[in-house]
Amino acid sequence: MRFFPFETEDQASELTILMNNQNSTEESKEVISKWIDQNWATLYSMPVGTVIPTVTHTVNETTVLGNIFQNELAKVPHSHEPNWEDEWFKMDPPRTTPYPWTSQCRNNKEFIRQQVFQFLNHRDTVAIYIEYMIAMSLEDKLITVEQSEEIRSIFWRKDEFFDCRFLTVDSVFRKEVLRKMDKSGQMKYHFNDYTARWKRLPAAGGKLEYDFVFNPDCPF
Repeated sequence: MRFFPFETEDQASELTILMNNQNSTEESKEVISKWIDQNWATLYSMPVGTVIPTVTHTVNETTVLGNIFQNELAKVPHSHEPNWEDEWFKMDPPRTTPYPWTSQCRNNKEFIRQQVFQFLNHRDTVAIYIEYMIAMSLEDKLITVEQSEEIRSIFWRKDEFFDCRFLTVDSVFRKEVLRKMDKSGQMKYHFNDYTARWKRLPAAGGKLEYDFVFNPDCPF
C-alpha cells in the first residue's frame, strides 16, 4: 500500500513501527492523522520514492491490527456462533465512512488520510474474518482445535508474504488449507458458504476487499 512518497526504507520503517506501537486501531488513526498533518509539506518536497510502507499482522506478535478483536474472540465458546455482523459494526465509526473524492490524487492530503483510515478498518475486518472462518469451521466440526491453529498460522504467514493484499492472500491461503485438510471435499463447500454469508452485508464485504485505488494521471 503506497500512500506516501518515502525516499528511503528507513522512513517507511519508522512510520510502520510508530503504527505498530499503538494499542488499538482508533489510536492508530489519531497518530497517523497527526503525522500526516505534521509531515505533509515535507513529504511533498521529496523526490518521488519507491518504498511501500506496510503494517503487518503476524501470529504471536503484538501488533495494532486486530488485537482488541483477537482478545474478545478468544472468549467466545466454539459451541456458539457469535454475531459477526455486530462485531464488524463495532469498529465502523461514522467518521471513517468513505467519501467519494473525485480526484483520487495521491497529493490530496484528505484523500490519503481517508485511504489510510479505510486501510486500517480493512485490516481489522480481515482479523475478524479469519477468526469467523475458523470459528465456523470448528462449529461445523470440519477441523480440530489443533488444525485451527495451523489455519490461523497459514493465513497470517501468507498475509505477511503478500504484503497485506487480501484478495491474493485469501486465494493462496484457501488453496493451501484445502490441499492439506479437505480430504472429503466438504471444507471447500463450507468455506464458500461462510464467505457468502459474510458478504450479505455489502459494506462488510467492501471493507474486506479494500484496495488502494488512485488516479495515476495526477502529479504525485
